[in-house]
Parts: sequence; structure tokens; C-alpha cells
Amino acid sequence: MLQERPEDELLVCAIHELVKSHPRRGCRYITNCLRRDGWRVNHKRVHRLWKLEGFRVPVKRHKKRAIGDKANACDKRAAMERNDVWAWDFIHDRTVKGRLLKFLVIVDEYIRECQCLKTAHSFTSDDVLDVLASLMPEQGIQRYIRSDNGSEYIASNLRQWLGKMDVETLFYCARFSLAKWIRRII
Repeated sequence: MLQERPEDELLVCAIHELVKSHPRRGCRYITNCLRRDGWRVNHKRVHRLWKLEGFRVPVKRHKKRAIGDKANACDKRAAMERNDVWAWDFIHDRTVKGRLLKFLVIVDEYIRECQCLKTAHSFTSDDVLDVLASLMPEQGIQRYIRSDNGSEYIASNLRQWLGKMDVETLFYCARFSLAKWIRRII
């Protein structure tokens, strides 16, 4: 069992003050600051008090780098004719029991007509590929297909298949969601 020392309360107060002034610094830095301020402390003692107080250095989140371009957005590169540009995205919802429900929506941007509305609990890139393969003979082959950077759209097998069909992909980085734009059309 650990014995509490009477000066631990003063040390904890000093640690709190240093953490307020240096919130992104860790236990080692705080230990060095305490030693510079005249405290004779062991790093293991500071670490024990650090953990007891529940201090943690916040994890810095890094953004994933997008492969899209702002020039591929709907307002920059508009569709000129039927089957010129199709837009596709997923809309998420939940069932009454709380299970995830996904809707794959494919829209012709020029005539603003929904080409496909498919529902499932999950979609893989192969599922998206099957939907496109069944849709193209009926509706015709488009020149471009616009999407965000979802994993279902950037999969290598899907991109290779689209390349064989001479369909270019327009990945975009935009402030607004393509799903919101599709919801306005439907």
C-alpha cells in the first residue's frame, strides 16, 4: 500500500498549475518543469500522481488526405447532356431496431433522374460494381461518375472496371456532402 506524503498535496497543486499552462505536454516535461522550479522529485512519483489525477495528453488527430479535387465539384464541372455525369453516394439510416441501413443512390445529374436506389445493411465495392454492371446496359454508359472518397468508390477493382468501360471518375473535395445534394434532387 502506498503511503501518502504530506507534501503530495502541494505537489499535485503545482502539477495542476503546470498542466494548465502547458496542456499539450506530458509527464516528463512536467517533471522537468517541477525540477526547474526547485522541487526535488523522482519521475516515478510525478508519474504516479499524474495517473491518479487522470491527466492525459490529448491525441492529435490527423486528417486523411483526400484524393479528390475541388475542380470536380458539381458547381465547377456540370453535366452537359444525358449520361454525361452520374453522381452516386450512400445515405445512411437506421431501422426501428437500431440496425444500420444504407441506400446506394445513383443520379443522372443532367436530367436529375434517379437511376438506382438500392438498399442493404452493408455494401462492398463488389456490390457497387454489380449494381453498375446491371445498370449500364439498361441506361447507357456515362462519361463521368462523381463521388466522394468513400472506400467503396476508391477500391482498385472498381476503378479498374470503370477504366475498362472508359468511364472517368470525378473524386471531389467539397464543403457540402454529395448525399445532401442528392437528397435535394430526389
